Amino acid sequence: MAAATLVGVNPIHGLFATAVGRIAGGLTASSQLMVVTTTSAAALAAGSALAPVAGEDRVPALFLLTMVAGAAMVVAGVLGFGRLTGFVSHSVMIGFLTGVALNIIFDQIPKITGVDATAPNAIGRAAHILADIVAGRDNPWAEAFDARRVGGATALRKLVEGNVEVATRFVKDRLGRRGAGPVGDLPPGEGRVVEVGGRAVGAYRDAGGTVHAVDLTCTHLGCTVRWNAAETSWDCPCHGSRFSHDGTVLDGPAVGPLARVEVEPGA
Repeated sequence: MAAATLVGVNPIHGLFATAVGRIAGGLTASSQLMVVTTTSAAALAAGSALAPVAGEDRVPALFLLTMVAGAAMVVAGVLGFGRLTGFVSHSVMIGFLTGVALNIIFDQIPKITGVDATAPNAIGRAAHILADIVAGRDNPWAEAFDARRVGGATALRKLVEGNVEVATRFVKDRLGRRGAGPVGDLPPGEGRVVEVGGRAVGAYRDAGGTVHAVDLTCTHLGCTVRWNAAETSWDCPCHGSRFSHDGTVLDGPAVGPLARVEVEPGA
């Protein structure tokens, strides 16, 4: 939905694109671990290309652009152009991603502040809005988007309930580690909490019989991860981080892998 907003079309098109992309990717790709999703960089590029197109014609134009870009990527894949990405330096990627981030930030300032801006690009619109704010001009949305706002009783209740839920889960998950079974009872193809060396850890036994054990503490903010049998991953219920069976990060906000735990051969 956010990517569709960056392109300038109805957010529902972002949901359709994500659903269709995952189905098509799952049916045509051979990778066992694949992430099919929208990207901010592609959305910004599409939005820039469609900037001259009127609102009512934007969706058909976006569909045509998607088909052309998809055909170009298929041709590039067949010709093996993917290897060229190895020549892109880390510093170039950092600069590119920084530029994408700044474009997203500047482009959202009019929507956050509610101040109208007529400059031709995101940076110009941001400068226009900030100048209006500094000048003290009236803004009907200033109170609604004030970072110091607290909200009414409903907002406070939800704030308290959310924090209580996180704290309860934090304690409950740690108490739930007690009574973990021995790692020897773990069948191939399954993952669960087991006891290794007197402490509870997360373990997965692959088809070859090798046990991959990891610490259960999420490297983001310390919540306890849970086994996701459908995705063969360890998922954090607090903020959505996901880790592979061996602890490698699949999805953030966590950036560090789960600590691995040594298991005796033959366990």
